[in-house]
Amino acid sequence: MRGRFFLGGVVAALTAALLLPGTAAQAKGPEIGGAGSTYYLNDNWTGAANISFSYGRPDDRVYVGDWNADGRDTLAVRRGATYYLTNALRGGAAETVFTYGRPTDQVLVGDWNGDGRDTLAVRRGNTFYFTDTLRGGTADTTVAYGRRDDQVYTGDWNGDGIDTPVVRRGSTYYVTDTFDGGAADRTLTYGRPTDHTLIGDWNADTRDTLGVRRPPAVKNPTQQWADQRFGSFTPLSVSGTGDSVVKLPSGARSGLLTAQHDGQSYFVLETLDAAGEVADQPLYVKGGYEGTVPFGAFPEYDDGNRLHIIADGAWTVTIAPMSTAPGLPRAVEATIGSRVFLYGGASATLDVRFSGLYEDDLFIVYQEAQNGDVPSAYVYQEAWDYNGRTPLAPGPSIVYVLADPDGNWELTVD
Repeated sequence: MRGRFFLGGVVAALTAALLLPGTAAQAKGPEIGGAGSTYYLNDNWTGAANISFSYGRPDDRVYVGDWNADGRDTLAVRRGATYYLTNALRGGAAETVFTYGRPTDQVLVGDWNGDGRDTLAVRRGNTFYFTDTLRGGTADTTVAYGRRDDQVYTGDWNGDGIDTPVVRRGSTYYVTDTFDGGAADRTLTYGRPTDHTLIGDWNADTRDTLGVRRPPAVKNPTQQWADQRFGSFTPLSVSGTGDSVVKLPSGARSGLLTAQHDGQSYFVLETLDAAGEVADQPLYVKGGYEGTVPFGAFPEYDDGNRLHIIADGAWTVTIAPMSTAPGLPRAVEATIGSRVFLYGGASATLDVRFSGLYEDDLFIVYQEAQNGDVPSAYVYQEAWDYNGRTPLAPGPSIVYVLADPDGNWELTVD
């Protein structure tokens, strides 16, 4: 299955860096999955293997590491608690054999002392036993870190040449740069709980950082309709302070803008066409803001290729396809700011409530249905309060709630 990769700090393609003798060994982390005793390796980035050999047994557990600090990674196979290491990419007998830990241990590979040699660590629950030599005996360092059910990876997070653990809970990572246990040095939320984690030095700065691998999402019929009608593209998140102009992602003629702003003056989002004229102005508010608005949702407004941001404070804007909007739930309670939903249900009635602070507060509920005709759900109210019912056309459609950020609103689908 083809997947998508999202790498922290990487904008273009994932590149490979050669590990030269004398530099710190790179973290290899957990064991390699699968079965078999034949290996096909490629160090030239071509379509065919240029190194192939057989080593060990088909049911061996396999690890990768630089066991002799020569800058080359080779294999180790494990049978129970016994390890068979080779320093060459060939078959034959192991060059180093030793027993360490227990057959039930989880094993990690890394350079724990910065000497350029990868060695082993075993994990039992939330206790880690690190050894700096390729022999049996007791651990050189014992650390309690994280929880028993954490996922664990290793890497050199601060560029000191020493690999240390990171534990993962859902999409949150707890990184430590030392072997003294205790609290994490850094906590980072990255990716999704269902992502698969990659560890690597993506920009050759000697620091390992995170990446996640994510398979393509299976889209429901309403999401598929949204992609067909409004287009699909790779989402983009940008941050800044004050005014700015951002190039829209390739193919993003319409979509969603999810924004945050902490300034005091006007916060404006508008798309510009090739001539620099305003194509669409989906947001115009004053002060702090948090919400989602559509842009280019109608043919007369979909000529934009840049996003013009007017702000006096710090802001973050995520540009995403319309199909990424959440489905309209049966009830939306006590919400402020603008929101966009996908609706794929049958004809219904929409209960609408709005409570504003000022007489000129703006509140609109708009449905863009499948046929693109005059919207079937449209409420415009410039009053402190509104309580009413309006028809909801059958989907697929988008339901757009435009609300001043100082008012509360609720929706219920009957």
